[in-house]
Amino acid sequence: MTSPVRVLLVGLTFDGKPPDGVMIETKGLGHPSVIGEQAAAPLYDYDVIIINPQSYSHFMFGGPTEHSSKPDELIRLKHVDPGKDIDDVFHRVERERELEGALSEGTRVIFVAAPPKLESFFGKRSSHLGYLHEGLRQFFKLADLEQKQSRKVRSVGTAPDLADYFDALRADGWTLTWRHHGKASEQRLLEAPDGGVLGSVLELDGSRVWLVTPPPTPAAVNALVRSALKMQKGQTEVVEYRGIFLAHSSEDKPFVRRLRESLMARGVKQVWVDEFEIQIGDSLIKKIQEGITKSEFVGVVLSPHSVASKWVERELESAMAMEVESRSVKVLPLLIQKCELPPFLMPKLYADFTDEAKYTTSVEKLLRRLEVSPAGGGAS
Repeated sequence: MTSPVRVLLVGLTFDGKPPDGVMIETKGLGHPSVIGEQAAAPLYDYDVIIINPQSYSHFMFGGPTEHSSKPDELIRLKHVDPGKDIDDVFHRVERERELEGALSEGTRVIFVAAPPKLESFFGKRSSHLGYLHEGLRQFFKLADLEQKQSRKVRSVGTAPDLADYFDALRADGWTLTWRHHGKASEQRLLEAPDGGVLGSVLELDGSRVWLVTPPPTPAAVNALVRSALKMQKGQTEVVEYRGIFLAHSSEDKPFVRRLRESLMARGVKQVWVDEFEIQIGDSLIKKIQEGITKSEFVGVVLSPHSVASKWVERELESAMAMEVESRSVKVLPLLIQKCELPPFLMPKLYADFTDEAKYTTSVEKLLRRLEVSPAGGGAS
């Protein structure tokens, strides 16, 4: 008989119907000798763990108490019950070892970003103790957390398994972003338009953990749990959009500006266009060559203007030479007006932007071509 998939929620509550074969429980990280059945089992017993250290109560007992919103939460808890001292309830080292074991077993672990609550309680304490890993606590020490409200998001990479949750943020909004200022191996997945992070992957001692902005509604909590259940055990696919250089004629600038905006809105962080990259006094040839070298793809915007342009011809020759010699650059023809294609581009399949009604479809096809697998191979 197949064992059920065990899901642990710490500081969150799932209010939907669990899928068949899935057992979802909300528990705390406190010790069973103190909080009894409220305490989670050893963390390596779970297949999925989602931890939200919104307050000391959230991570110790599994949910809020009447004191969780108070600045002196720990003192109030101890006054209610001397046994609720954080050092009695929360055996940090023990739980951290369990998390290490869980990650080594392939448990999917998601942490919800939360501003730290700081309290002087026999020394300075932080609610970020609930993150259960010193590397993660240090990550947030070097991060600026910004609280605001919006529904605007943009994809930076894609994690298909998290699509349900990211869609919920688009529908219900979000309230917190972060910006990290260190050198952590963070791979961003979802951002606000100003660059604040809403979802990412972090490497901890060779294992992946997932960081997400807090779910704003019960429906978003349910979506987060569904997303976590879709992940393959121990890993999930992460696809990163790589940069593209747009070679074009100045007469085609209106189309190029529009395409640049469309691609960046969908998560392509680097769309190299000369007017945005070249400053007064820069060497034109040097900057263009630098842009081509640093880009994974070169999109050649094809029109009667561009095929007659010496500048576009020079850019294209440089890109084609790099593609042939090292395959470090991939040349993508983007047809915006019917014209005679250069001979060396004829064998290539082109993106057709000649029909305005099909613009969005053509952008989607181009985005799929820009996707790169975690191993670094180009998508077909």
